[in-house]
Amino acid sequence: MKNKGTIGTAIAVLLIGGVVGCGSNSATESPGGSATPQNGATAPAEPMNQAGTEQQLPLAIEEVERLALEQVDGVGWVQSIQLENERNTLYYDVEVETETHDYDIDLDALTGEVLSVEQEVDTNTPYTATAISIQQAVTIAMDHAAGEFRDVERKQDAGRAYYEVETGENGKETEVRIDAETGDILKTQVDR
Repeated sequence: MKNKGTIGTAIAVLLIGGVVGCGSNSATESPGGSATPQNGATAPAEPMNQAGTEQQLPLAIEEVERLALEQVDGVGWVQSIQLENERNTLYYDVEVETETHDYDIDLDALTGEVLSVEQEVDTNTPYTATAISIQQAVTIAMDHAAGEFRDVERKQDAGRAYYEVETGENGKETEVRIDAETGDILKTQVDR
């Protein structure tokens, strides 16, 4: 699959029990001047932008996962989810793997509309099912690391599946590695 760098990172991602976001210069701040509430805060009923008009929040990770899996008839698993901003279009770049193919699916981050689906033959050994979902991994990482959600990717090394969740805050990035079977935090790395 193609490897896209994170273009923009300034949007709040609605997760279970709170809002977390990704910092960027193109962020729309709330009237109080804060782009997103801290971990554990609840989303406002009607988020507002600087002009005082209602703004729409991006889809929750579990909804993005569901919509992407619909594109492969529910027979695959999500490899990674990245929130991207290209030409003022906020979208999720979702990589899905099946037994035989890899898919790169772009979904509008606000509506869930499918923007594109790219497919290629998978030549790698397929991943096995895991006890911890991608949503659970994000929640574990956000409870452990400071900052705003940036990226989550499922990986496998020597037969052991794990998730890498990236967060960022004030120019500092944190990567949390979570065991996909137990939910244990395997490693935390902070880059300044």
